[in-house]
Amino acid sequence: MSSRTRAPLGWTVHSDRNLVRIRLEGELDMATAPGLDSDVRPLAEAGRDLVVDLAELRFCGCAGLTLFVRWRSRAAAAGGSLCLVAPARIVRRLLTVTGTHDLLLAPTTTSDCPHSLSPAPAK
Repeated sequence: MSSRTRAPLGWTVHSDRNLVRIRLEGELDMATAPGLDSDVRPLAEAGRDLVVDLAELRFCGCAGLTLFVRWRSRAAAAGGSLCLVAPARIVRRLLTVTGTHDLLLAPTTTSDCPHSLSPAPAK
């Protein structure tokens, strides 16, 4: 498991074989997206199944949305997947307004993801 904090965004990455759980906390925008992408992009390109927990994400700008779409595309091209879970109201609205809600599979809980998941480890 690894953790990074780049104010105002923090993230934790927990790998279990092919499944990677990523917890985001704070604000994902054009200033914080590059650091997060440098940690997660290689996992997507390796075809890992990515579950991104958005419960503690207070803001997500277009740069964050772009990351989610790119990770999904790269993961799928390599045989993996991306599933966004527990988006806060403001993030759910962004996904709905942009028409990416269904594309990014933003269910309410991790158990709604297309792959079978055990609960994410506690912080």
